[in-house]
Amino acid sequence: MRVSTATINQALRNNALELQGEYNKALLQQSSGLASQSLSGLNGGADAKVNLDNQYARSKQLVTHAEQAQLDIETAYATLSSITDLLSDAKTMVASTLSGVSNDASTLVASASSWMQDIADLLNTDLGGRYVFAGSGGTTPAVDLDAADYDPLADATQADGDYYVGKDASSAILVNEGETLEYGVTAADPAFEKALRAFAMLADMDADAADEATIQAAYALLEEAETGVAQLQEKLSTQASRVEGFIADETSHQGMLETALENLQSVDVAEAAARVSEYETLLQASYSALASVTGLSLTDYL
Repeated sequence: MRVSTATINQALRNNALELQGEYNKALLQQSSGLASQSLSGLNGGADAKVNLDNQYARSKQLVTHAEQAQLDIETAYATLSSITDLLSDAKTMVASTLSGVSNDASTLVASASSWMQDIADLLNTDLGGRYVFAGSGGTTPAVDLDAADYDPLADATQADGDYYVGKDASSAILVNEGETLEYGVTAADPAFEKALRAFAMLADMDADAADEATIQAAYALLEEAETGVAQLQEKLSTQASRVEGFIADETSHQGMLETALENLQSVDVAEAAARVSEYETLLQASYSALASVTGLSLTDYL
């Protein structure tokens, strides 16, 4: 009889412990809304959660890079607007000199030197250590007017891009496996070279006498430069739209991943509460049965 009682006693204890474990699990689910606090408790969903977490982290990283590209594009566009204003002002002064409104070339010569430096400074725009017009990974200024090989007046009819000391490759972001999206423009673009060459020509003139041929040639270059800058702004606008679209798509994808993770990890709180009540009733019954067998009070187990 003692053996039988011991067997029943142990069985009741094991059952109570098992019920206690399920009760605690349901209680935690009710309070947290999560199926489990660990991967092992996801009933075979651990691999799926790890995969979803990795996808989400990667998507967040892609969006971070895309937002950086978006900022670079916006900064470049605004800088080009400043360059456009500068070119417009320069053309106005050059046109005035050509039309005879101002026969004094000294002001134009002095202004040309200033404009040339202003263009260089704008093209060396620094955005948190990234030089916007210096190409991929450009961490140093894009333009050096004192570069050893740069001499725009050696032959003013020929382009000289040796002022550009940035990277040859364009900046790019990864949008899919093996697929990249290039963005930005570099200071090596012909539009900027023409503007710098035009200003160099004007700055080199005799301040006491206007050289009409030089002024006309410079004016033609400035017109071409202005047109080129406008085209670059259109290019940046297209890039901005593509990057914005990518960010929107990737953000939507993150939302889907978040939903999948929530479905994988979350539980119905109302259902968990019902299980808590059910297990509580079963525990009371189990402890009562155990108390009857052992002769102990139920309060010793609660």
